[in-house]
Amino acid sequence: MESVNEQEDIHREDFFRDPNYKSMIVWVNQISRVIPKFNSGVFDSPTQEMKDHLKPLLLTLMIEGVEVNKVLVDGGSAINILPQTMLKRFGKTLADLKPHNILISDYAGKSSQPEGMILLDVEIGSVKRTTMFIVTPLKANFNVLLGREWIHGMGAIPSTLHQKVFF
Repeated sequence: MESVNEQEDIHREDFFRDPNYKSMIVWVNQISRVIPKFNSGVFDSPTQEMKDHLKPLLLTLMIEGVEVNKVLVDGGSAINILPQTMLKRFGKTLADLKPHNILISDYAGKSSQPEGMILLDVEIGSVKRTTMFIVTPLKANFNVLLGREWIHGMGAIPSTLHQKVFF
């Protein structure tokens, strides 16, 4: 049985010899094997068409019967986040939160202890689901963040390209 590296070497040799390929895709972790002493990557600025894929998916939906805009759908987040400042809009206070032992980290790696968790009814279109939110004291550029817990629980397919959520 061939090792993974031997399989990659055979595939790479076939790939480079094939005259039908005008451009080649080489994964960054394989570049050092293809081009000796290569230790950096070069990325072009995105074209206008590519920029359409870079927009965050922001929705307007109903939470606890209140219309909420700037709801960020983020498939990279494992949890749903509710900034503490939003509790008032739903008629809730810190006393309504349940204790939670989760520690959250932001994209920069900074960790913080959330205030607690709360269950709220989230409605989008005709679909309604009780959703658990981790309440954080941090300020954010969004009113609510819906992560994989909500996406998978709803059976949703978020599309940043189409700026829609499909069910």
